[in-house]
Amino acid sequence: MSNRILPLFSLPKMPVNLAPKIFASPLGLLCVVAATVLFFTGNHTASIIVASMLMVHLIMNSVFKFCVGCIIFITLFIHFTRKEAK
Repeated sequence: MSNRILPLFSLPKMPVNLAPKIFASPLGLLCVVAATVLFFTGNHTASIIVASMLMVHLIMNSVFKFCVGCIIFITLFIHFTRKEAK
C-alpha cells in the first residue's frame, strides 16, 4: 500500500526492518485476547489493567514512535545471538 501512496506525495522511501514489527503484532493480539478472556471470566479489574497497558503502548507507538514490542524483540535477539556466539 505504501508503494502506491509514496509516489502520490513525492515522499522519500524509508527502509524499515520489519522483523521487530512482525514480532510486536502478535504481542498486541495476545494482549487483546487476554483482556477479552479476563473480562468474560469475571476478572474485570485484571481486564482493565491489561487493556490499559495495551492502550499506553499503542499511544507510545503512535505518538512517540516508541515500539515496546520492538524493544522486547531486540533484547531477545541480542540475548539469544550472544549465547550462540559463546
